[in-house]
Amino acid sequence: GTRHMQFVIRSGRDVGLHAQRLWVEHQRLVNAGRPGVEDLYNRLGDAAVMSKHLRKMAPRDITRTLYHYSRGKVLHIDLFRKLVKLAGETAADFRPGEMEDLLMSMTRLKWEPSSQKVDRLAVAIAAKPQLYSISQTAEVLHCVAQLKHEQRRLFRIMGHHLGKLDPLVGWHMTPADASKLLRAHATARVANRQVMDMVAYRLTRPGKADDMDLRQVSHVLWAMANLGHRGDEFYAAMSRRLEDLVAPPVAVKVPTVISAPLLWAIASLRLDAPLIPAVAAATTLRDLTRWRATIMLWACSHAKVPLADPAVAALVPALCKELHREADALSAEEVSSVVWSLSSLRHEDSPFLNALLDGLRREEWRALQSASLRSAVDMACSYAQARIACSDLMHKVSDLLGRKEHIASSTMTRFGWALVTTEDPAVAPAFRSVSLWARRVDLNNVVLSELANLLWAAAALSVDKKLQTHVSELLTLKTADGAAAAPGQPGSAGDSPRSLPGDVLG
Repeated sequence: GTRHMQFVIRSGRDVGLHAQRLWVEHQRLVNAGRPGVEDLYNRLGDAAVMSKHLRKMAPRDITRTLYHYSRGKVLHIDLFRKLVKLAGETAADFRPGEMEDLLMSMTRLKWEPSSQKVDRLAVAIAAKPQLYSISQTAEVLHCVAQLKHEQRRLFRIMGHHLGKLDPLVGWHMTPADASKLLRAHATARVANRQVMDMVAYRLTRPGKADDMDLRQVSHVLWAMANLGHRGDEFYAAMSRRLEDLVAPPVAVKVPTVISAPLLWAIASLRLDAPLIPAVAAATTLRDLTRWRATIMLWACSHAKVPLADPAVAALVPALCKELHREADALSAEEVSSVVWSLSSLRHEDSPFLNALLDGLRREEWRALQSASLRSAVDMACSYAQARIACSDLMHKVSDLLGRKEHIASSTMTRFGWALVTTEDPAVAPAFRSVSLWARRVDLNNVVLSELANLLWAAAALSVDKKLQTHVSELLTLKTADGAAAAPGQPGSAGDSPRSLPGDVLG
């Protein structure tokens, strides 16, 4: 039977053919509800690695082998290592379709070869950009971006080739191609204006956006938001398509792997506010994770959606429930974003907010110690804004700031704002880090509005009279010289924590 198959390898072609046969048998067994043939995949891999014919495999055979292993979801490390190395050595001989399947096989199994091997494949692709169709270009760049080795030269060359195509070629770009192409550039953090304009042109033609499904709309908006694209006509077309997809009575159910980056993009791009409740109402929470919950809370608060909206009122407690369950696992960045979001939404849930603090305490503030200065101060500002007693947090943040040499003046004045806003006398000694910083720097170089905030915080906490006198004299001199304070109330918390979807994008 199948379990007793023998693998005779007389040439490199035999390896690929055996792998193809295994995939067919594997699929038949799995569809019948029976165990697959993973053990046979491994036996074939062992035999192939030992075969003298492996080095003679042609690109077609290399691709066929890796493709059918990836379809069976079996990663034979030694076989993959040898075949990917061989592919790098013969990359110039690969046809576009073979290169596409090779890269897809690696990303499907999350196999990450060395940067040297990826470089060889990228050089071979960049040498013949004209041979790749739009669809193949999108797939190849999408796979290369997921391999996490910077390949800006490849993206530049392929983007330049696409930019030289007649604009009407864009009519032949499918929504899947457009989505994948933009997602690749956003993942690789390569903002190519020609590519973005080409995709926008294609998707804003009459009726073309109507072919897009919800996942494609989500990916396109997420990518454009990350790449900093601007175009009112394009976003109007995407908004209309999104409304059609999530509006009753034909609304689709939206898993959070789609709705989290979609809500983030809507909020970041400041698209129509009603889109947030519409997506929230259509969201199903079966695949919710703490990172996606954090993103969704941030989006609702950043877009200033009222908690009175029924869809948002139902979504927020459900997100908090998931985050409460994983309170001990949240990073400092996640905690600060969540607390700020709930405070901005005016959603009062003190037990949950205290649970987040307790999680940090149980971990002995390790998450705070590894956080950036901005994230630490964000957390202090968020808890202060929520009016949650947290003097130990304020002292920990103060200790963290006190150990750093170079700190932006805005960071220190925001921390001063947090200390005052908590309205807890026990936090006054935490101002010591601000005082030490003020003695180290030349306050003449600090802008007037931040000096005003510094004086306001010291006076409100009744601390450091010497600093108050010095700052007051500086303000008097600067005002006499004609400087003007920036408009706004003293002591601002600053911008909201900006949470970026990474692994939330599916």
